[in-house]
Amino acid sequence: MKTRKPKIRQRIILITSILFSIVLQACALSETPEMKCPPVPVYEEPAYETALCQRMTIRDTKTIRFSYHATREETLFYPVEGIHYSAFFVVPGTAVLKGDLLCELDLENYPELLSEAEATLLDLQQEQVLLEENLALSLKRESLTNTETSKRERQNTVNEINLRYTQKRTELEDRIYILQKRMEEYQTVIRERQLYAPFDGTVTYVYSPGSSDLSQKGQRIVTVTDDSQMLFTAETEYSSYFLPDTEYLLSINGEDRITVPVFPEEESSPNTVFLALKVPDYDLEDGVSGTLELSLEEKDQVLGIPKKALSSINGKPIVYLLGEDGFRTYQEVNTGIEGPYYTEIISGLEEGDEILLPD
Repeated sequence: MKTRKPKIRQRIILITSILFSIVLQACALSETPEMKCPPVPVYEEPAYETALCQRMTIRDTKTIRFSYHATREETLFYPVEGIHYSAFFVVPGTAVLKGDLLCELDLENYPELLSEAEATLLDLQQEQVLLEENLALSLKRESLTNTETSKRERQNTVNEINLRYTQKRTELEDRIYILQKRMEEYQTVIRERQLYAPFDGTVTYVYSPGSSDLSQKGQRIVTVTDDSQMLFTAETEYSSYFLPDTEYLLSINGEDRITVPVFPEEESSPNTVFLALKVPDYDLEDGVSGTLELSLEEKDQVLGIPKKALSSINGKPIVYLLGEDGFRTYQEVNTGIEGPYYTEIISGLEEGDEILLPD
């Protein structure tokens, strides 16, 4: 027995060494990178965004673009210089009618001279009337009193009477002519020193002179703008939807302005629409555009869905639904009016139906 124990011990040590070597080889680092296992795909149900078919108010609107055309305006100035400014009867914003007196220079005594000349003219014209009446009386008297004289003598007397009155008539006509010429000169001076409104409109500028300033030729004094010509125009097939005495909001550079339709007397295209600003804006430049949302039709408490939910198959409108099996299906629908964001559903869906929206 003693001789066999060393052999058994050697075998145990040998086996242990072999096992230890195997373990070390298994635990040794390899130069080849570790290969990871591919991830196991995880199934997830697709998440859909949905909307309800529900009652709402839908407005069918059209966006119409209008263009502004610069208004007619006229700048007035005095044709004379070196005259003191006298009076201004308007300020910016004053509404005027054609022919209204706007302002004037110093008129000196010309109005009084013109008034006196007008009174004298009336007197001379009255003298003309009396002269013709006296002539008629003289001729009649001659025909009644000189019945015994010869025809030749009576004609000579009539000629003398006519000659005498003709001379007086000529004198009166000369005086009237000279007086009228003088009156024209007075009127010209006054007219050159006064400015009148050239048409109905609004005063948009008035010059403010200093106390010692004198007039200068061509200097801008007053500007009058024709409000009736401050129009926005558009060509649209929906022109018949614009109603008289109705206000419309026109968006100009992001700001809403109140406008009213204008129907010019002049003939124009049946598709042309004219809008006038209710509050004139004299700073608008020619060519400025504005947009208007025109309401064509409005329905209240109708079934509606978002416009983006609609698709089409073979030209027919459809919506997508989520079936009971979890798969997407579609449903044909009949649509009505369309608003900017919603569309009316006439048939094909019920109130409360849940529809799918595009991804």
